[in-house]
Amino acid sequence: MKIRSLDINGDWNYGKGFSSLSQNSNAIKLNIITKLQEWKRDCFNGLNQGIDWASRVGSNQETLLKSDIQSLVQSLFGIKDAFNYYANYNSETRNLYISFSYIDIYNNNVDIEFNPLA
Repeated sequence: MKIRSLDINGDWNYGKGFSSLSQNSNAIKLNIITKLQEWKRDCFNGLNQGIDWASRVGSNQETLLKSDIQSLVQSLFGIKDAFNYYANYNSETRNLYISFSYIDIYNNNVDIEFNPLA
């Protein structure tokens, strides 16, 4: 698997040929991260793709949020197993913390920590 790499700001890298691409386990991880950054109804060509962050966050729907994340991650190419899902929203700081682990098709165990509101 190959996917365009991201810079420190989360933007795609261009202009360096094949060195702008991530491969194998790193590509799978970047694919997960970019998919988690998709907001439902945010892009004209994929209105039903992504997670409905606006409805799930801060409305006591953490169980549904975990289920949405789990379904999304397990539907992606390269994921053999995903587990240890955790989501916590702090309404005072408006901070959402998500973490989970997965095993990819290269048998690497990877941990993800993510804040979609950052």
